[in-house]
Amino acid sequence: MSTSHATTEPKSRNREPSPAGRALAYWATRIQRLPPAAEDAARVLAHARQALQLAARQGADAASLARLAQHLHGPLMSRGLVRTWAHDLQALLDLRPDVFEHTPALGDSLLSAWTAAGEWQRVQEVLSTFQHAAAERRPLAAQLLHRHGSLLWMQGHWSAALRLAQQAWRLTPPELPDLRIAITGLLLLATWRLGRRKHARRWGLRGLALCAADQHLWRGRLHHYLLLTALPHDLTAASRHLRLAEAHLSTAQAHLQLAHLWADATDLYLAQGQPDRAEEALLRAYTLWREIEDPAGLADYYRHAAVVAFALGRTRVAREYAAHAAERWRALGVTAEVRRCQALLHGPKAPSPNAP
Repeated sequence: MSTSHATTEPKSRNREPSPAGRALAYWATRIQRLPPAAEDAARVLAHARQALQLAARQGADAASLARLAQHLHGPLMSRGLVRTWAHDLQALLDLRPDVFEHTPALGDSLLSAWTAAGEWQRVQEVLSTFQHAAAERRPLAAQLLHRHGSLLWMQGHWSAALRLAQQAWRLTPPELPDLRIAITGLLLLATWRLGRRKHARRWGLRGLALCAADQHLWRGRLHHYLLLTALPHDLTAASRHLRLAEAHLSTAQAHLQLAHLWADATDLYLAQGQPDRAEEALLRAYTLWREIEDPAGLADYYRHAAVVAFALGRTRVAREYAAHAAERWRALGVTAEVRRCQALLHGPKAPSPNAP
């Protein structure tokens, strides 16, 4: 067989991207420059999700699929489309497991999405799927420990969550600051829930020190968590953390986190003797939650609504909110939150509903 240049095309080291690859690259670029208008951004994200699904079926290369999926994760999660995104990522894993082998961080994204969606059995199943690969890779093991700890925290198992977060922290090298920041957030929340407020504050400050100046999402989240640690003992610090959290999360367009922040802000306003501001913050939170796939957040909204209604003297409505919140937490299997809501049914003289 002749192999002369006259009859054989030379092999190119840089193959021309396929149509699917070009589409993936195009949408990855569009997501990095989302339009400021919410409706326009939502359309771009919807088209990018469709492109990801179609390209996966057309056999696009794993690297390009992973790149677009990684760019989609933050905007979809921050806008509260957690269940939608969890189903998309799960479908991608089922169809193209090679994408997750190429980019193990996508496994962490899938766990994050299922956890936020309240599908905690799915989280356990995905954890088991990835467990076999973790033993030989310390960063992956740390990610799985962090996600398992986050699941336990959501379920009210705070001591167990703290143990896994501590293990994850020990396994995570300094050259992975984003993972270390996420773990400090879990360490803060776990120690706060266990009543160790000073330890929680130290973890929060440590996390902020790891954040770059433009990491608005994580800066906002950590200031939100520090707000919780300051209540009800230091209202001045709590107010400062609320302002900083709101500024960073608004810059990040983090609707999910803003909904949680405004709900928690009601505790501060009530402690300051401003029930009208608490009611206003609650309304802002609910306006976002109507568009967010966040069952645990919505359950907590109704608990906050009960506290605010009691403060406004609306006892019957407050008890209805508390009962509804208890039902929602019971459906999620979080007995600690069910007890907290049931305590509210006895009225405002019951033990403080905001205690960890």
